[in-house]
Amino acid sequence: VARTANFGQVIVDGRGKIIAWNRGMSETTGWRADQMIGKQITDVLAAGAEDSAVVRAMLEGGSASGNMLLKRAGTKTGTVLIHAHVNTAADFRFVTAEPAGAVYTL
Repeated sequence: VARTANFGQVIVDGRGKIIAWNRGMSETTGWRADQMIGKQITDVLAAGAEDSAVVRAMLEGGSASGNMLLKRAGTKTGTVLIHAHVNTAADFRFVTAEPAGAVYTL
């Protein structure tokens, strides 16, 4: 995972566990890599995000592009809208993400 990329990059294994999280994802979500590596990708999804094609590709494999909501660190209900691309190779899901909207705290 490119540590200096301006966009977020995440690698998720076939069980949904985060194995890499770069600086771009930290800047977008507020979650540091040491807080996320080893956690399930579903831990950072905002309520209702599980239904998106992007999330299904992260959990089940395949390729998809689209928007999804992630929880924002440091808030109870804050979210960030990202545009993500998921590609699968072997048993790993490679996710490239960029902010697609503002952070909302409801």
